[in-house]
Amino acid sequence: STGAFSQTAGVTTYPVTITGTTVSSENVAKRSAFVLATPGPTWIGFPNGTSTSFQLIRYNGTQWDSFPAFNAISATNKVNALAVDAINNLWIGSNMGLTMYNGTNFTTYNTANSGLLSDTIISIGCGNGQVYAGTNKGGAGVHGTNFTNYTTANGMNSNVINCITIENSNTIWLGNPNGLDKFNGSGFSFSYVTANNTADNVNCIYIDGQGNKWIGTNANGIIKDDNTSFYTFQQLYPLINTEEVLGAAGTYPVI
Repeated sequence: STGAFSQTAGVTTYPVTITGTTVSSENVAKRSAFVLATPGPTWIGFPNGTSTSFQLIRYNGTQWDSFPAFNAISATNKVNALAVDAINNLWIGSNMGLTMYNGTNFTTYNTANSGLLSDTIISIGCGNGQVYAGTNKGGAGVHGTNFTNYTTANGMNSNVINCITIENSNTIWLGNPNGLDKFNGSGFSFSYVTANNTADNVNCIYIDGQGNKWIGTNANGIIKDDNTSFYTFQQLYPLINTEEVLGAAGTYPVI
């Protein structure tokens, strides 16, 4: 689409226009990753993995940019995760490894040139000067060009790390297919996020200004962790029709 941004019914739309590039609904569809640098631009990743699709684009508030140099690494690459570190480097998790963009160059780490356990990076977390990458075979702490790997052999509940959220240097949260792992810098502790201690896939974790964790799951929708107990959305807001809030789009089942 073309033109300036528009606003309808409180929703602001930012049409993508890139000079010298044909933008269609097909090559900007299925956005898979999103991160806002502070201060800085908005980055969007795509999982399409075709030679005609964008893999990575950037918006600085007035201009959109694509990155042919990133596409050139692999025409069929799929971007799964994005994060920005403390010095504004962009970290890209994809099916070809972990790529760092410093504003000039792309540097890719994979199983062939680093200690990564898998070339498929499905989650990244940056905070307090730390970078962590998650795969379906374990996780890694990134220290320059050195990688410290973590797996179930180190105490993790699962080697599949769906999401990573860094609360502070001693508290890193990892969402997995069973629940929530907490990493204190040396060891792991696991929690189910359900009252009956059954497994539920944790897809994302957001920490608010009061330190509460808001957890996106497959079977139970949105769950709040107030650092003492877990609460479902229905428990927090019993008067809200949870079928409309969580089930209407087909993303979450009705609680």
